[in-house]
Amino acid sequence: MKEYDDWSLFCVEVEATEAGLKHVDEIVDAIYQYLHLVQQDQIAPWVFDETQSIALMNFRFRSKETPINYATSLATRMQLYPVQHIVAGSSLLYTYNPVQVESILSQLTPRRMRLTVVAKDFEGKATDVEPWYGTLYAESALPPSLIQRWESPARTEALFCPHPNAFIPHNFDLVTTPTPGKVPVLLRDDAAARLWVKTDTTFLKPKLNICLALHSPLIYQSPTSVVLTDLLVRAIKDQLTEYTYDAELAGMRYSLSFTATALELYGGGYSDKLPVLVQLIVANMVHFNMTDDETFHRLKDKTKRSYDNFERDDPYKHALYFSSCLLEDTKWMVAEKAAAIAHVTRADLMEHAAALFRELFVEAYYHGNVDAATATTLLDDALATIGARPVFPSQRVKTRAVELASPVEYVYAIPELNVESVNSGLYTCFQLGRESMHLRATNEVFAQLLREPCFNQLRTLEQLGYIVFSSSHRAHGIEYFRMIVQSDVASPAY
Repeated sequence: MKEYDDWSLFCVEVEATEAGLKHVDEIVDAIYQYLHLVQQDQIAPWVFDETQSIALMNFRFRSKETPINYATSLATRMQLYPVQHIVAGSSLLYTYNPVQVESILSQLTPRRMRLTVVAKDFEGKATDVEPWYGTLYAESALPPSLIQRWESPARTEALFCPHPNAFIPHNFDLVTTPTPGKVPVLLRDDAAARLWVKTDTTFLKPKLNICLALHSPLIYQSPTSVVLTDLLVRAIKDQLTEYTYDAELAGMRYSLSFTATALELYGGGYSDKLPVLVQLIVANMVHFNMTDDETFHRLKDKTKRSYDNFERDDPYKHALYFSSCLLEDTKWMVAEKAAAIAHVTRADLMEHAAALFRELFVEAYYHGNVDAATATTLLDDALATIGARPVFPSQRVKTRAVELASPVEYVYAIPELNVESVNSGLYTCFQLGRESMHLRATNEVFAQLLREPCFNQLRTLEQLGYIVFSSSHRAHGIEYFRMIVQSDVASPAY
């Protein structure tokens, strides 16, 4: 929903593949089939009750805002709500009004629609020029036959109204610990797993964070294994959409990614239901199966395009990337991954997934509304679901960084990959040594002191470009201080 002073837009965005772009009309068919379904079946009162419950829960347990943002938002709401609703009026739902709902649904019609399709394929066909940024576009009226088709869409069994959300939490009790500590406690460290736990005694909210790192030597063995791991993560997330949408509505969130050493699963949300979500994700990861060639090729195409589009990234991102390639012990190049993905098959992906989950070492961290006994049980449940043999300590991948000699200066200069870009990127980093609490704190203070004068000199006074910043940085246990500049008026030599 996009809201303006006196009008609003209800927006539906669909990301299409190259094949999907050939079926735009059918995609719009599906949108109006669902809207028609909702209009016919009407919204059941329990849907409102569920949404109201989620809104109240999120309002009760939301995180604190910065004072200036909170004061500004309150001042804005004073213009919109009566006094008794200024604090919560924008967050809570009060009374179900089916007449208003029906009124809004009745306005979501093809004759009130603006359909926008954006694709590279329209290059050369778009001839009109937008006056502010010079963007090329083409505009035309929709055929009356299409509008009539969308006004009376056929019903399909593939679409259905929402079901009750099983992830909505009900237990908001806080756990207590007899010996609260300030740092995480190591509860387990053996051949199969390592477990860290920190019971929250600061924020006192019924929320929990769960981090699971599944270490495997197969993740980063070669460019092909990296590509297969990338595809595996994308495929798992694609399959999880059916479940995680409800979880996100109920205040849960998750991320699944990978590094050179491990698959990393993070879950955050309410402690009553988050373990259910994490266990579901782990089960889907371990029992991964893909029988659909069409889905595989869709994900493969999307992954390949992400590699191909690397050259179109900003120059400063290229500088960051090549710096990491130079400083890290093992890092496969994007060009190598782009070449490898051309040859992988669905069978390769299935074989890689089975081998990857056959032997693992799991490192877990539980923080928030959880005690030691519960965290231990949750990890045991996850390990039982995974069912993997332990990885030998000698097999665990250890990432290393290249040590830079001092006081030697190293310069790596390459032409910008995107020949159409007028910008140059410069990344300067200073290797400070092995990470420690003292060095980390010192570097943070130093970075804070330099942040404003660096920006003022390079951005405000010299006006080198819009992207100018300095910060502390750490990678693979090594502490750095770095400065980044992207400019269209000066070369890196400047």
